[in-house]
Amino acid sequence: MAKICHITSAHQPGDIRIFHKECSTLAAAGFDVFLVVPWKINEVKNGVTIIGAGLPDNLSRRQRLLGSAGAVWRKARSLNADIYHFHDPDLLRYAGKMTKTGAKVIYDSHEDLPRQVKSKYYIPGWMRDPLSRYLERYENKVVRRIWGVVAATPLILKRFKQVNPNTVTVCNYPLLVEFDKDVPWTSRRRQVAYLGSITRVRGIVELVQAMEHVDAQLVLAGLFSPASLRDEVKQLPGWKKVKELGFVDRGEVASILAESKVGVVTLYPQDNYRESLPIKLFEYMAAGVPVVASDFPLWKAIVEGNQCGVCANPQNAGDIAAALQKILSDDEGARIMGRNGRRAVLEMYNWHQEGEKLVKFYKKALEVV
Repeated sequence: MAKICHITSAHQPGDIRIFHKECSTLAAAGFDVFLVVPWKINEVKNGVTIIGAGLPDNLSRRQRLLGSAGAVWRKARSLNADIYHFHDPDLLRYAGKMTKTGAKVIYDSHEDLPRQVKSKYYIPGWMRDPLSRYLERYENKVVRRIWGVVAATPLILKRFKQVNPNTVTVCNYPLLVEFDKDVPWTSRRRQVAYLGSITRVRGIVELVQAMEHVDAQLVLAGLFSPASLRDEVKQLPGWKKVKELGFVDRGEVASILAESKVGVVTLYPQDNYRESLPIKLFEYMAAGVPVVASDFPLWKAIVEGNQCGVCANPQNAGDIAAALQKILSDDEGARIMGRNGRRAVLEMYNWHQEGEKLVKFYKKALEVV
């Protein structure tokens, strides 16, 4: 049985993409799967052996960058796996050392990193463009020397396919089992849901501004970053219609969506967002919830192409409010939109087919091990 080791220097042991989707799928396919994480944990779950490097849970970003990658690499190296699957860019510095052991190295590119850094508030503005160019050159240099790449979006696939032919798209689509209940529309509230990290470039200011003009409650399930942004947003008149839940687990996500009539994903038109496939978009659809999404061409093709929501200018609160009102003012139309989105996920945008692609990719890698 081939030994597979997934490594992350930043994600939690229960990360949806890494553990629940990729590792669990590979274990179910018969691989001997290990997951090495920075934290203090040692357990077997879903057939996956989770091993922690013993670091404290409250590492700062600086501490993680300086020490986490080395700690998980040393722990992973001792496993003598056939394939090492890296989930974070700061692990790429160890790719050469892993390759020299005879193991295959796979890089899982969750985000378009060179474009992503341009939107990081904690990186000085003058530094973002040169850092972006450096990271693209660095990633490409390492990717040329490893066995292959798992790309989370078609755009990332296109980029890495040019430097490594062993590149496959494995999109972060929903696990159908998490949304296996077709909730009756009549049991839903006049509620708008937002899931995930809450930042300025993810549209929180405009969304709360829009709620001032919408007859509904907005449920926020996620954490503000930076925390000071919360103080700013709380001053907006629309905040009186907000119910803030903070971080929620997967069961709570399903419950929130089961009682909502709209899901919102209005990210700003930044380079790393325009061609992204945010999981929250497809989770809304899987739960039968109509969507208000940014009016990017790719997202319009998905949302309006499947008649499961309305697209709006994410930087225009009035446009977002109008989109929300359009859905909320036509209950039967909203129910049909929700049904259309759920059907699209059941037929196309689901993890089952992506998991099959991942297993096939691994079998290809192991043919030459």
